[in-house]
Amino acid sequence: MSQVSQRQRSPSPQSPEKVAQREKAAQAMKRRNQTQPSFFEKYAYHLVIGAFGFVCVYALFSILTRSSKKLTTAPVIDEEEIASHNQLGSYLQGSNDFFKDWKFSDAKFIFNNHLTFKGKIPQCPESGVIIPESYNFRDAQPECAQPIYNQGNCSSSYSIAAVSATSDRLCKVRNGEFQDQLSPQSPISCDNKNYRCGGGSVTRVLEVGKKQGFVTTSCLPYSGTEDAKDNCDALFTNCEKYKIQDYCVISSEENIKREILNNGPVIAVIQVFKDFLVYKGGIYEVVEGSSKFQYGHAVKVIGWGKQDGVNYWVIENSWGDSWGLKGLAYVALGQNQLQLEAYSVAPIVSVQSDKAE
Repeated sequence: MSQVSQRQRSPSPQSPEKVAQREKAAQAMKRRNQTQPSFFEKYAYHLVIGAFGFVCVYALFSILTRSSKKLTTAPVIDEEEIASHNQLGSYLQGSNDFFKDWKFSDAKFIFNNHLTFKGKIPQCPESGVIIPESYNFRDAQPECAQPIYNQGNCSSSYSIAAVSATSDRLCKVRNGEFQDQLSPQSPISCDNKNYRCGGGSVTRVLEVGKKQGFVTTSCLPYSGTEDAKDNCDALFTNCEKYKIQDYCVISSEENIKREILNNGPVIAVIQVFKDFLVYKGGIYEVVEGSSKFQYGHAVKVIGWGKQDGVNYWVIENSWGDSWGLKGLAYVALGQNQLQLEAYSVAPIVSVQSDKAE
């Protein structure tokens, strides 16, 4: 190869100006690379906040999942939990026949009861009667005391409490001479505006008692099913029926006591917490952290009392006589979460209340 060709392929020397420009550009690039943060440096704050948020959401989800699982799959009667609670020196818990072999997922379906206030419901009349420190309708009027109901697997406390309270009041106003027991089965089977064994409204039952009347248990015993719904026409044609005059509402501790003392038991719809299902004795107060069911449960409020400085209501339940104090419970006054004192209702009856036409 000739020397001429070699000289042609040799790179021509660059001018000092170009060399300086290239060095300056290289230094600028180096500075940019040194000052520009990496991806993790740039987004470190966002990554930390995001990770923290994820941990919080996951923890909350885990808690809710565990809580939901416990409420749905755990047995109502857990002997270990009962024994642990009874060491605290609070009210007494214990097993009962009603919730034997039930899970909380079974129990939640019987708590679908409520009060409805359509139109103007009159306030129960007040009186100046002196309120004693304690009172129990079943003790004061033993001739009027009815057997404790067992509602079975039917969300029927709305009807049992309303109709049973009507029987109590008819017996009281007639000085024990009314011995017929009115049946809560007819509103369950024959009133299409409630949900039969799916739950219902106490005030709707009382409206039925006002317009149509209640039949007696000798005509239609309580079954806790919807079986009689196809025989309602014959039922109301052939059976004696008893109407109420009206019903009224009470919304304070003092007025509730006066109404019970003067006229007999009233009906309340309470919020139920899971620990109430295993109540066995003493004065019930909701255990802190106890889960509650979504809807309500109707009970008769039949009296009140005081023990060791604690005031309580006496309620009559519909879970059979193996629950609580032979079907009764002492519930501490002033527990807003139970909503017992918020509203109670009462059927209005009189000596002149006759059988419906």
